[in-house]
Amino acid sequence: MSMTVEKATARIAGLKADRLLYENKWRDIEDYICPGTTAFYEDVSKNIDSEDDAILNSVPSVAHRVLASGMQAGLTSPSRPWFRLDVPDISLAEFPPVQTWLKKVQDIMYLIYTKSNFYDSTQGLYGQLGGPGTGAMSIFPDFNHVIRCRPYSAGAYWISNDSSGRVDTFAREWQMTTSQMVEEFGYKKVSAAVRNSYDRGDYFIKWKVMQLIEPNRRVEKGAYDWRGKAFTAYWWEGSGNSREFLRIGGHEIFPILCPRWQTADNKVYARSPAWTALPDCKMLMKLEESINLGFDRTVDPPIIAPSSAEGKIDTLPGGISYYDEQQGSKGLRSLYENMNPPVQALEAKVAKIENQIKTVFFNDLFLMISTMDRSGVTAREVAAKEGEKLIMLGPVIERTKSEMLDPCIDLTFDIALKAGLIPPPPEELEGIPLQVDYISILAQAQKMIGLSAMNELVSNIGSLISIGKTEVIDKLDADQYIDEAARMLGIAPGIIVSDEEVAKIRQVKAQQAAQQQALAQGQAMADGAKSLSETPVGDKNALEALMDMSGGGLM
Repeated sequence: MSMTVEKATARIAGLKADRLLYENKWRDIEDYICPGTTAFYEDVSKNIDSEDDAILNSVPSVAHRVLASGMQAGLTSPSRPWFRLDVPDISLAEFPPVQTWLKKVQDIMYLIYTKSNFYDSTQGLYGQLGGPGTGAMSIFPDFNHVIRCRPYSAGAYWISNDSSGRVDTFAREWQMTTSQMVEEFGYKKVSAAVRNSYDRGDYFIKWKVMQLIEPNRRVEKGAYDWRGKAFTAYWWEGSGNSREFLRIGGHEIFPILCPRWQTADNKVYARSPAWTALPDCKMLMKLEESINLGFDRTVDPPIIAPSSAEGKIDTLPGGISYYDEQQGSKGLRSLYENMNPPVQALEAKVAKIENQIKTVFFNDLFLMISTMDRSGVTAREVAAKEGEKLIMLGPVIERTKSEMLDPCIDLTFDIALKAGLIPPPPEELEGIPLQVDYISILAQAQKMIGLSAMNELVSNIGSLISIGKTEVIDKLDADQYIDEAARMLGIAPGIIVSDEEVAKIRQVKAQQAAQQQALAQGQAMADGAKSLSETPVGDKNALEALMDMSGGGLM
């Protein structure tokens, strides 16, 4: 049964139920932690001046920004390599033509990311990941920059999982102006209402547009259009009388990256550090309000005055108030003259909550990563100083790899290949799948934890050797240790010599050593013969005497 606008609209209505459970929490996170982080369609006319009215302390907003920047620097830094293309077969990866091709493709992909808006978009994506907890970003082909990325804010879209818990459905609604719709979809595709608006010159009237991307459950083999693709994309007008789709397209790879911080069971949407920090953030704002109120009452307190002074009080600096003081009156005085607000205790409480919020957002770890270029801190030092936090972040990093970085590399490679930017691979790679090795700071620091264990093993073996247990060295495969350590450190394969080459080198060295040993033995024999010939034994030298004793049979 073919898809219609009515059916597509009904499917989006079905997606809305799962999101309702999260929307109030997202609004609270926006109000108390990161203003502007949501984009609900019903809020398009919301007054931007009221977005941060509840924020009386900037620490939560800064802590969230540090997390987003730290994720960017730690996983997809624009200033240092963060991935490397490889093949599963180590010997094949060490083959020079394969190495050259992999390096060339890798450089092309880095150039695409640098020239496009990829890094700007991922910064916003990490903000969504650490705020509402669920992020979404599309990657589509672009004529000028190969790819074009677009991050989406919480509330602007709906998603759904497949049976394996992977996001495979994406829908959204947004506004486009008349001119944008005609430019994007064409004059003949838009509804009569939009065409009339365009003909009148009302180019900036806004219209609701809907989009749905879902698995194509009836793939037609051999079809070259959207009918033969794994995913189908539909666009249609959410306002107006059009019953036709504005566009129908298809994708071989799901074009939306949907990283999530932490999910439970098969839940679609996720929780994040902002969810954990939200109660502290609310308390922090309440305390700030109390402290400010206490300062106001101390600096500019309400005044008690005799009733005879009504209308005669001048509260301006230097002002003079005249009134007739009555018997027993104490004159003008503060309503709170005997109250001393515990400002210091409140400030100590505020400082404690601020530190808790920074800890929840992993600020110590991410600030170290963000300053690595300036301070010279290495991934090894990050692992040593922040190993516990890295372990806590481990599941998030792995989920980010599978839900964001892996599909990002796949999409970029596919788009570049179709654009003719990827050179033909060597024939040795025929039928061999590529794999991605992540070498970002966070990825390397995680691997360093495993490397530390390996180093400790080697150190323990050295201790045993030092007390005479030299036979334990036979238990250590030093060559394999170097290979594993190089992979953990993100060392390029070309730097480490292959096992086959090592075997050849060692064979040559063994032959050279044998030759040197033979030469040394020959020289020793010659020196011995010379010594014997020069040693007198009676009328003969030692060599002649020795030959007489052997009957001349030495040779």
